[in-house]
Amino acid sequence: MAIFADMILHDQALLSIADGQNASDEALLLPVLDPVIGSPSTCQPAVADFAHPRQWFIDTTTVLHDPASSATIPSSKALLLRSSLHSEDDATEHFTLLGDQINDGKAAWTVPLASFGQFSFINQYWEWAEDVLGRSSEKLLEARIYGAVYASLFTYDANLIQSFCEHWCPSTNTLHTPVGELSISLWDLGYIGGLPVYGKFYDEVIPLARDLTGVDENNTYLLPPSCRHLFAAYHRLFRASETHHITAHDWIHFWCRLKSKYSNLSPNDQIEGASRPTGHISVPPKRTKDEEGAFNELGIKAHLREEVYLAAFLSCWLSVFVLPNGKVNQIHPTVFKVASMMARGSTFSLAVPVLASVYHGLKQISSSPTPSQCHVILPMHYIYEWLGNYFDTYLPSTHTQQGVRMVRLADEKNAKHFTALTARKLLRSVDPS
Repeated sequence: MAIFADMILHDQALLSIADGQNASDEALLLPVLDPVIGSPSTCQPAVADFAHPRQWFIDTTTVLHDPASSATIPSSKALLLRSSLHSEDDATEHFTLLGDQINDGKAAWTVPLASFGQFSFINQYWEWAEDVLGRSSEKLLEARIYGAVYASLFTYDANLIQSFCEHWCPSTNTLHTPVGELSISLWDLGYIGGLPVYGKFYDEVIPLARDLTGVDENNTYLLPPSCRHLFAAYHRLFRASETHHITAHDWIHFWCRLKSKYSNLSPNDQIEGASRPTGHISVPPKRTKDEEGAFNELGIKAHLREEVYLAAFLSCWLSVFVLPNGKVNQIHPTVFKVASMMARGSTFSLAVPVLASVYHGLKQISSSPTPSQCHVILPMHYIYEWLGNYFDTYLPSTHTQQGVRMVRLADEKNAKHFTALTARKLLRSVDPS
């Protein structure tokens, strides 16, 4: 049984997790990260001062044209997005591209090229994903992430990334092409990746112990009980880890006791019984005693097991597929709060933080004199599928899951081959539709 407590050390609030059955156990101390949307136990107000600019738009008027009647409607009210860059008299210095830096000898690609956190095979992740999609489809649909989770059943080939970064402007977050500036949008992430655009504010935090264990005036827990079990599992794995970093492999091995079906072999080298996921989802059978192991070890009550199981998977999915950061394939306890709420059907606006992560990562790469060695981690698969959707850079896939467009471009060796020259030519000549 895990014991949670709040501590303060050197003015830093800490969440302490200790084993209640082992008095000599050294407590795990995690720095508390204040939630932007406020702490449920203190009714703390949300942070009012987000990022600048303080006002994202201005009221203006414009002339609307009716193509059906060729009539105009003068002085119609409109909202104009503000930009601190475009309002400057001389902003040309802001729009220097990586390609320009390479041509001037101030930057260069080197070998090998960093993966930038590209999603790849993780032992037993696909088995776990299939099991969750079969067991918890209703909750995933309620949280509006079934398609986004389904997309993680596949890998996505790297394609055009060097040429893409050479034409990406880190100051405006746009791709410079002959037809103008293009960009990855929230709509793209929703349409291509199945990520919800609308929903609760996504906030990665380490909650206070009183938020984890406290109740409101109706005697209802402030946070789902599954959140406590996720931290208890993390504490257990942390104690057993020599590196004090919990990898996705560690997390999956603890929670998912299914038999392995898939391997890291390429499609051409597959052996019988070691194929890649086909995308077919069926209702799993009743769990065996071995598969109940994690629940028994943590003392999870029967009525909570499906919810905790789903929350544990979503913690892994968020950490390695949706919003990877820091180190590749590492579990981040800051996602436990959101994962536990998603497991109850809450919808979070995932497209917004993913787009911010993509913009931030591309800025780091495109601004570096040695982009190949840039150790930034971002969800590259969404960029690859954006390119495939607009620039036809992939062969069609056999997967046709309705509503998840990126799956149609999935699988290894589906990317069309481009040399550096033909990739640059494509981005400079194609009018994406």
